[in-house]
This record gives sequence, C-alpha cells and structure tokens, in this order.
Amino acid sequence: MQQAEKRDAGTSNTFRINYNSADDLACKDPVELSKSLVPGQKTGPEMFSITPVRQGFCMYAARIDPKHLAEYEFEIEHAPLQFGYCLSGSTHTVYTGKKKSTGAQFTNQAGTNSICRMSGTSGVSRLLGQETFNSIAIQIDAALLARYLDVDLKNIFEPCRRILQGESPICGLPMTGAMLNTAHQVFACDLSGSSRQLFMEAKAVELLSLQIDLLTRTPGVSPDRPLMPEEEESIRNAARILIRDMQAPPTISILARKAGLNEFKLKKGFKQVFGTTILQYLQHHRMACARDMIINQGANVSQAADFVGYINIGHFIACYKRQFGTTPGNHKCGHRDS
Repeated sequence: MQQAEKRDAGTSNTFRINYNSADDLACKDPVELSKSLVPGQKTGPEMFSITPVRQGFCMYAARIDPKHLAEYEFEIEHAPLQFGYCLSGSTHTVYTGKKKSTGAQFTNQAGTNSICRMSGTSGVSRLLGQETFNSIAIQIDAALLARYLDVDLKNIFEPCRRILQGESPICGLPMTGAMLNTAHQVFACDLSGSSRQLFMEAKAVELLSLQIDLLTRTPGVSPDRPLMPEEEESIRNAARILIRDMQAPPTISILARKAGLNEFKLKKGFKQVFGTTILQYLQHHRMACARDMIINQGANVSQAADFVGYINIGHFIACYKRQFGTTPGNHKCGHRDS
C-alpha cells in the first residue's frame, strides 16, 4: 500500500493500492499502516491490527476517527476479495473511475456486511458524522474461497455473485446476529502473544464460515420479500435515530412513527436489514460506544454508563459483560497503561 501526496491539511489523503494476494496485506506492519492513514497523528494503539490466518487469508481490524481522517481518495489496481463487518460509524463512497464502477455509490454503516472486489476501481470515501468508524474485515484470495464454496456460483445471491465474478465492486448485506457477535469479540479481545493470535485466527475462520453460509443460502439471503429501496431507507433512518438518541431512545411505536412505518414493518424490516432486533441493535451500539470511551478516551465506568444512557450501573455492567465476556472495570484496568 502506497500513500500519495497528502492533501487538504490532513483531512484528505490519496491511497494507491496494488496487491494481488491477501498475503501482501498480512505482511504489513500495522504501525506503519496507521501512520500511512494519518501521517503525523497519534491515532491510538488499536488504529490498525492485522492477523495472518493462512496463506491467502488474513483479517484486520480498523478504527478511524473522523477528526483525524474525514475523507480519503483511493486508486486500486489489484486487491483480493474482502468481506467487511461494520460495528460503528458510517462512510459514504463514490466511485469516480474505471468502467465497471463509475457512478456507483455505497454507504457502509453499523450492521452492514460489505462484500468487495475492488480491483480496477477508484473514488472518494467520506466518514459521516462524528462517530468513530470501527470495522473488521477478512481478505481472501479468490482461489482459496473457491475451495470452500461447494455450490455453483449461479446459486449464490445475485448481487454477491456479481461481486465474486468481478462484475461489480461492492454490495452490502445485513450482518447476521452471529456475525455481529463475532466481530465484537475481535474488538473486545484482551489476550496477548500466541493466545491472541490463536483467538484471532479462530474468529477469522468463524467469520468466513458465517459468510459462506450467508452467501450460499438459497433461493437468496432471506426468504422474505425484498424490501423496496424506500422501505430500506426508512429502516436505516430508524437506525440512525436510535444511534443519535441512544441516551434516551424512543419507544418502538414512536420510532416507527418517526420512520414512517407501522410497528410490524419496522420490526420485520429491521431484522432483514441488520440481522438483529431493534433492541439488540441498540444495545450492541451502546456497548461498543461504552467500550470505546473506556479504552480509548479514558472514561471511567460511571461516565461510560451515563454517556450511553444507563442509570443503573449494575445493569450496565451486566450488559457489558454479556457482550464482551468481561466487565468494563477489567477493560479499564487492562488498558490503563496503553
């Protein structure tokens, strides 16, 4: 990965990427990658982490603060397949070059499973809002993925098939609840050394297995009637309202009214778009924000609980432990010297 001339006083960079195999990313130094994203900025110990899994297969976790990198341009000659799992924040990408992608647009936000084959693309990506963009991605060479896929490509959900065949650069699916849990576990891992490596390898394989299961379901990703574009936008708007008002979230009936849907359509559609219930989505987001405050912003447990809208500290700690497998106090102590 090579960084081109820095632009726009630190808020916009151009990245030129040219690598054929996931192994090319796996051998990169995470610290150097962080520096290439935001030259001269201290971006935190978890800005970028990379886990090699096996030849042609790796996983990385990225945390991007909009205050440090609000916008970047990219030019990609060659890159392996990528499956992404967005946990918080959102980005909007406009493809400005290359025949197969010119004019395409994609919004990646919390709860989205993105499927990318970005070779031969260019464009600009902007972070939306002030929330930190946290995501997990696995990169895998097409030949290795083909060994795991035990179905004909024609049986794969059509938008995904177009990506795998190189006819389109990117599409998004709702993350399943299992994907969401696994991706959160990657960010929550407090292990080190060989134990951490083994844990990360296991989670990368788990994500790949969940991804293949989602790709190969027939006759499509969901047996439900596909949502109309305006219906999906209403569901995503409801999610934005939940995130914006997480300290005092609206009831489902009020949320449905704000989104312009009835309660049944909102609940069913939310499951289709995000692969989880409204309440689970809100709780996952609250806990992710709380963890970010504790580990990266120096907040104590009470401050984090208050910020995400919990009055009862005991209830907050119980929810936090259920999601991350440890208490917020343990996370605070474990990262005190980071």
